[in-house]
Parts: sequence; C-alpha cells; structure tokens
Amino acid sequence: MVYYRNGEVIKNTILHKASLPKGYVAGGNFDTDCKDIGTIATPEIASCEDAAFWDLHDASGRLKERRLVLGCDPNRHNWNTVMGPLRDPNPRATLWLYTEPTDSSVTADVTSPPAAAKDKAASIIDKIKGTGKTTTIEETPKEHRQPDLRKLELKNYPEGHDFHPLGIEIWPSYDGNSSYLYAVNHARARTVIEQFLLDPADLNIATYIRTISHPWFISPNALALTSPNSFYVSNDHLFTRRLPILGKFVPITETILGLPLSFVAHVALNPPSSPPSSPTIKEHTIEAPFIPFSNGVSLSPGGGELAIASTTTNRVLFYLRDKTTNKLTFKDAVPIPFCPDNIRYYAPESHNDDTSELVVSGHPHFPSVAQVAANKPGAVGQSWVVSITKGSKASTDVIYDAQAPFSANEKVPYSAIPKDYTVETLFQSNGIGFSTSSTGLRDSLTGNVYISGLYAPQGAIVCRPGRSTSA
Repeated sequence: MVYYRNGEVIKNTILHKASLPKGYVAGGNFDTDCKDIGTIATPEIASCEDAAFWDLHDASGRLKERRLVLGCDPNRHNWNTVMGPLRDPNPRATLWLYTEPTDSSVTADVTSPPAAAKDKAASIIDKIKGTGKTTTIEETPKEHRQPDLRKLELKNYPEGHDFHPLGIEIWPSYDGNSSYLYAVNHARARTVIEQFLLDPADLNIATYIRTISHPWFISPNALALTSPNSFYVSNDHLFTRRLPILGKFVPITETILGLPLSFVAHVALNPPSSPPSSPTIKEHTIEAPFIPFSNGVSLSPGGGELAIASTTTNRVLFYLRDKTTNKLTFKDAVPIPFCPDNIRYYAPESHNDDTSELVVSGHPHFPSVAQVAANKPGAVGQSWVVSITKGSKASTDVIYDAQAPFSANEKVPYSAIPKDYTVETLFQSNGIGFSTSSTGLRDSLTGNVYISGLYAPQGAIVCRPGRSTSA
C-alpha cells in the first residue's frame, strides 16, 4: 500500500541514487564560480539549515542593497528534533550576516512597494526602538569589496535559553528603519519562534525582543511573513521526537508512510509595543491542513499565492491566497525530482505574481541524508536546487531540463508536470562539491545563487555564474 501511494517517491529518492556531478551551476562553472562562505577557520558557520535575504530600500522604496542572514548549528549532529538525535542541546547555534561585494550604483529596476507597507513597518519598528527616528542605510563603496561575514551577537537574549534555528524570515528595511527577524527555535523543552530586531546602523547585533509560543506550535519548521507582525508557519509533523517513548518510532512512521497530518497556520501578533496585558498572539488559524510533511513555505512577490513544500511526496503545493483574510485555496501540485526542503520566491521586490519564479532546494537521496545525520564516517548528502516558473513549458517535446548534467526529466516525466509550469535545474552536487542542500536563493541584484546546507561543513556557498572570482 505504501508503494502504491508513494511509489515514485520511493523509487526516486530512496531506491535510486542519481549520478550527479561534483558540482553544477546553471550558466556557470562550479569549480571557478562557486565559493564556500564558511571555512574551517570559522567552524561555527557549519550546518546552516536556512538563509534569508535582508533587503534594504531607500526612501523612495527602491531596493539598494541586499544582505544574507544564515542560521547555522554545528551541534546539529547532537540535537535535531526532526531527524534526531536529541542528545544535547548545548551549545547555542548562531546567526551570521553575509554581505557580498557590490557596487552601490546597482539598484533593482522594480516597482516600489506600496507606501502603506513602508509606513506600517516604520511605525511599528520605531515604537519598539522608542526613538521615533530613522537611520541611514550604510552605503556600499563604489569599488568592489571583499565579502563581509560576521557573527551576530544575540543582544539581550535570555540566559539559559537554547537557540537552534530552523526557518528564518526578515521583514525588509525602508529608509533606514530596523527590521524584524523571526527564527523558528527548536529549543530544549519545545519549539518556539524568536523575534529579533536588525538595525542597518549596527550590523553586529540582533536584538532579542520576545519568544512566541502557542499550543499549536507542535513542530514549527518554516516561516513566510505577511506583515511585520504576521506570518504563515509550517508544522512538519503531528507527532514529534519529543514524545515520551512514542517519539522513537511514531514520527518516523508518519514520515515513511507519508501521512497527511502536518499543516500550515497563519499567525497574527500584537505588536511588541502593545500593553503588557495583551496576548502575544492575537490570532492563530490553520489555513492548509492535511499535508504530508509540510516543510518550506514562501509567499509570492505580489502576495496572492503561497507555496508549500511537501517533503515526503516530492511536491510543491501552490495555494491561492486571499490577501484580506489570509485564507488559502489549493491550486496546483508540481512534482520535483527530490525531497524538497526550503523554498524561496525569486525577486520578491517585483510584486508580480504572474512572472514569479520559485527556487526549491532539497535532498535527492534520503538514505544518504540519514547517514549524514547519524554521523556515519564518509557519508555525504547530495544536493539539488531547481526553479519552478509559470507560463507555457520551455520545451515543446517530452524532454525538459536538458542543460543539467542529470536532468530532472530522468526522474519526473514531462507529462507529470502541470501544463502551466516549467522546472529547470539551477544547481546539483553529488555531495562532494556541496552536501545536503536545504535552502537556495537567487539574488536579482547580483545574479548570485546562494545555497545553504543542513549538514554542510562550510555552512553555505555562493555561486556567481559566469563571473569567476577568487573572492
């Protein structure tokens, strides 16, 4: 029965291991265009499950600069509430800020965001800062710089409070305003969501604001912000490894059988400036129930669509979103050739859902990831990142993704993909070049591709397709 329901998934990601290259990046050369972000000199940057852009806009709303924040946990081999084990939650994980060398004259040619969104963000964040003033976005010198990588100090973070981030999301900065950063925290006792403040005037700290908890935060995994104080959050399992006795076998049963027990909820918060008597969570509603292993979530550029990764079905689910009520209506399911992890829409500053592109990262061979998680000597996990675009399919025959060394067509036939979608490979690796890809992002300002790795020893890589550099 399991094979009947999930036969293609079992064949593609468990029984058959694809012959992927050491490394491939679309439009470039892996060996010359892709560089490690972390090094053995900075071991704390290892095992980066998620990464998110921090967009800095000027007073007119034009995107001026884009920074990258990474959530990295080198202790993941001892503390992983999804895959196990649950040995030791010490020490804390870290957040890192990465800035790519760029030219300050480069800006995104996009439509400015609505003034209401900018004003709302400024109003809320100024209140929490208590200044009522803004700061100036740090200008990047015109000459190219070396990449800047710095560990963020978690200022005012509670003593004795664990920190093990999975999904992270950041609200953009407008005209120097600070930004809220949210991080799913798989802490010792239970999983919660931490809220921080990032200030463009001080790139060394993330100021702790509060810890957000709810009875239905059963297994939070990923976030998609709908405002500075609201978001969708996926819960990847109904049964977790934290359960006494049952946690040793029930969650893995839920995973293997692909049971549709997980869900995505929408959460609306009261602002941090609200009276102390106000509850932190104003509203919590389950909007997408009955999903097998809901993992990454991402909101489309125009806000009219939500994408959800279903890891155990090897599919990305697309939902139409009511922007007023946050209600979701199922639209399409697009199969991909691996177990999807995190997902990110490309060029969110465009505010155009019709031309949107979704970047999906994940794990082509699940047994290899399990071996890496178990710390088996010599184990590596393959990496695969694809883009899903809308419109007519790029190919007119039964072959697609023809540029990739190992085509997605080898695992997912052309006929299985809905007619309004195209799937193309952005990155591949057999695990030697880069292991356990969990998040992929494309930068519309620079053309760079960033990939973070769940157990990658260098944490993440940056690829500059067609622009080889030693930086």
